[in-house]
Amino acid sequence: MTKLNLNAAVISALPKPEQGQSIFWDAKLKGFGVRLTKSAASYICEARVKGRTRRVTVAPVGTLTVAEARKEAQKQLGQMATDVDPNKVKAEARAKGITFGEAKTKFLNKTKLSENSRYDYGRVFAAYFSDWEKRELQSITPQMFAKRFTKLQKDSGQATANKALRVFRSMWNYTRTVNLVDGMPILPECPIFIVMAEGAYEEVERRNTTVHEALPQWFAALADLDAPRIRDADRAAGRRFRDYAELCLRTGLRASEAASMRCEDVDFADNTFTVRNTKNGTDHTLPIVPQIAEILERSIAGRTTGYVFPAKTKTGHLGQPQKLLVRTRETMGQHWSMHDLRRSFATIATMLKIDGYTLKTLLNHSRKNNDVTLGYVNLSADDLRHDMQRINDKIDKVAKAD
Repeated sequence: MTKLNLNAAVISALPKPEQGQSIFWDAKLKGFGVRLTKSAASYICEARVKGRTRRVTVAPVGTLTVAEARKEAQKQLGQMATDVDPNKVKAEARAKGITFGEAKTKFLNKTKLSENSRYDYGRVFAAYFSDWEKRELQSITPQMFAKRFTKLQKDSGQATANKALRVFRSMWNYTRTVNLVDGMPILPECPIFIVMAEGAYEEVERRNTTVHEALPQWFAALADLDAPRIRDADRAAGRRFRDYAELCLRTGLRASEAASMRCEDVDFADNTFTVRNTKNGTDHTLPIVPQIAEILERSIAGRTTGYVFPAKTKTGHLGQPQKLLVRTRETMGQHWSMHDLRRSFATIATMLKIDGYTLKTLLNHSRKNNDVTLGYVNLSADDLRHDMQRINDKIDKVAKAD
C-alpha cells in the first residue's frame, strides 16, 4: 500500500476514479487519508475499535487545510484508541436530535403509506400536535403525552384521543425502528405507555349508525344546500358536497377514497371507475351504473384530468367540509357522518341478500384475514354491475318513500 506525503498539491493531482472510490493514505499520520470518488473528495481516518475496523469521515476536502484535517484526524484516532467509535457517537447524536417535525415528515413519506392514509395522518398531526413540531422527539415525556391525551379526551372525545394516540405511536415506533446504532434503537420506548398503564385509553364501541332509514330527509337536506336563498358561491360548494356525499352512498366508497378520485380514472366508455392506492393498498375498480354516471358526469363536466371533486385545500381535493355537514344535520334533524353512508350502502346490500363475498368486494375489504375462500374469489367490475344496480335502485326506492 503506497503512502503519500499528503498536501494540497498532491491531493489536487490525484486521479479520481470513474466508478467506486480510491483511498490514498498519509505517510505522516497512520490511519489518515483521502477518499476520492468521481465527484467528491474527503479526508478520512481509520482504526480498530474493540477489534472492528472503523472508518470515519473527517471533512470534505476544501473545507479544511490538510494540516487542519490531520489535526482533527488525530483527535478521532485518539478516541478510537480508547474504544470510542466516533461514527456511533455521531449517529446517536443525530438520532437523539430528531425533531417531531422531522420524524413526522419521514413517517408520512414512507413508500408503503397510501395517499389516503398520508392525508389522514397528516390531518391528525396538524390538528393535535402542531405545537410540538420543533421539539426534539426524545424530549416528549410520558407525562407530557398523558397531559395531551387528557386534553383531547376532554375537548374532542375519547375516539379522537384514541386516534391521535395510535397515529403518534405509529410515527414514534417507525422512527425508533429506522434509527439504529449497531442494530439497537436509540430512542426510548414510545411515551404512550403511561396512558395505557393508567387505563386512560378506552376502546370506543364501534359505531353502527346509518342514514338508510331516513333517506328522504337526507336527500332533502342535501338539496337544500342548493336552495335559491343561498348565495351563488355557497350554492356551488353545496352542489359539490351533495354530489360527493351521494357518490359515497351509492358506491360504498370511503370518504377519503371518493375525495381523491381523479377524472382520468373514470372510464365512461367501459362504464367503470378506479380508486387508486386505497386503504388496503390496492386499486379498486367498480362499475358505473346510471345513477353513478349522472353524478360523475355532472362533477367532471368535460374535464379529463384532475380530481373529480377539486377544492382549494393542501391536497387539492375535497376534504370533509364541516360547515356543510353541520348544515345538513340541522336541516335533517339527525346527526350523520360520512362513514354512515358506507354503512348504509352495506346495510341496503344486506337487505337485498347480496352475497357476502360480493359485498366484501364492493367495499374493497382487505383480504389479509383468515378467510381463505375470499382469497380465491376474484370478481370483475362487470361481475359486480348487476348488484351495484340493485343497490342503487333500492336507494332510489327508499328515498322516494313517504
